[in-house]
Amino acid sequence: MVHLILAFPLIFAVAASETMVCSKFGYNWAAEIRCLRALLSQCKRSSNNREIVDVARIIANLTEHFENKLRKLKDVMQLEQQEKITALQARFENEFKISEMKAERKFSDFKRKHESELKKLIKRLDLATSRTSHYNDKEYIFVQDRKSWYEAEEDCLSWGGHLTSISDEHENLFVRGLLRADSTWIGVNDVQVENIFVNSDQTPVAYKNFKEGEPDNASHNENCVAMEASGEWVDAFCLVTKPYICKR
Repeated sequence: MVHLILAFPLIFAVAASETMVCSKFGYNWAAEIRCLRALLSQCKRSSNNREIVDVARIIANLTEHFENKLRKLKDVMQLEQQEKITALQARFENEFKISEMKAERKFSDFKRKHESELKKLIKRLDLATSRTSHYNDKEYIFVQDRKSWYEAEEDCLSWGGHLTSISDEHENLFVRGLLRADSTWIGVNDVQVENIFVNSDQTPVAYKNFKEGEPDNASHNENCVAMEASGEWVDAFCLVTKPYICKR
């Protein structure tokens, strides 16, 4: 045990200057242990030296040294752990936002699709339950909802017919009696060929009752025909919304 408390002058000088021995290796614990073992061997070889090293101070210095390293190590580990937690939290929040956005997009698409289908179904029910009028062997309905000529034709198709065609003066008078608006779409149009009028069911127009000065194709874009309250016809821009009459 005497060897453990004896050291040669170099060790005494190190202790006196309060320099921490074997502290230059950072966190290389193996190198630090080898240094301490070498120091112990030097102490044993210098047992004849009468100078007594302040072992308590060396031990205190070493204890403080290791405690400082331990605290630093704990701080580093806590910092790394916190950084990992923060990164994980950020990743989770980002993935959650992406999932939330995808879910909202799918819900919006689902809602939009089914709302459109619901509107079509409601429209079909409205048409199916509309009051019908009969002329010869045909059914007619007047629809107050304002639609473009193309939309009106689609609604009539869903009802099982077309925008009304008019074959003669008597049918024109009958259709006029169905009107509850000043201007109403009928099936006559020259969408495909200018001044070549056909019905929306692609049958030729056998009878015409255009108002004086009509059709005038104003601005070169009036290709659909509407009946006015007088029973006379005018050509109009097809995207203008009007009530309409279906026939089947």
